[in-house]
Order: sequence, then C-alpha cells, then structure tokens
Amino acid sequence: MGQNDIYQFLTKNKGIWFTSKQIQGKIGGSSSAISSSLKRLRKDKFVYFKAGRKGMFSYMVTDSTSSRNYP
Repeated sequence: MGQNDIYQFLTKNKGIWFTSKQIQGKIGGSSSAISSSLKRLRKDKFVYFKAGRKGMFSYMVTDSTSSRNYP
C-alpha cells in the first residue's frame, strides 16, 4: 500500500473527507503504512487535511490538487 494507491482513491472520491481508518477499510493495508503515506502526501501538499477531535485527521483531494501530476 503506497502513496499512489491512496492518492488514486482520494482522487476518485473528490470532495469527500476520509479518516485514515476509513481509507484503510476501503483499500486495505496496515494502519502504519496508511498513516505514513498520508503524512508524506500532506507534506508534499497533494491532499488537504483537517484536524478533528482527539487528534484525528480527515483527508481529501480537491480539483486544484487532483490536476497535479503525482510523481
């Protein structure tokens, strides 16, 4: 499970916020692999994120980021 898999999933579901646990449930993989991939995608500004309660983050791709070419 890599960054590209997560990015493609979020791109197919534009405009919808997902937690890392929801992403893991949809595409599989370990929670640590999902978290580290999301962290790298956040750092590279390929996904938007917002903080929820108890330190839980939600992630989504918007039109402005989905038009960028993911390396």
